[in-house]
Amino acid sequence: MAINLVALLGDARGCRVRRSFWAFRVCIFNVVSAGLLVTVITVGVLFLIFAVVHYLIWGWFLSVPVTRRRQALRSTAETGATFVVEFDDQERAELLRLLEQSLATKAGSTQQQVRRNLLEKLRVFGA
Repeated sequence: MAINLVALLGDARGCRVRRSFWAFRVCIFNVVSAGLLVTVITVGVLFLIFAVVHYLIWGWFLSVPVTRRRQALRSTAETGATFVVEFDDQERAELLRLLEQSLATKAGSTQQQVRRNLLEKLRVFGA
């Protein structure tokens, strides 16, 4: 049984009588469908409310650890994390040579200081 939507809801160009008749049609359709229309709409609205509340609660609880991790990563990146790199003697010698060459070039004072500190550390650990 096909139901014409315009016949069910009324014409968009209709007058007040047709608009009130639209509500009458919905009520009749609800009775004919044994309350299925209102039940489906009610369940849909309740599910939507439940989903929004559930999302807000879980979103808040799950955002707290993510925010803490993000702040920890930022603070670690800002302070300069320490890490270990293993070199053999040939790689260490090549790195020392490259650092000495880069110190000979002109660079900003902060870059020069970082390179000098790195060069000192490399010399101490295997010179």
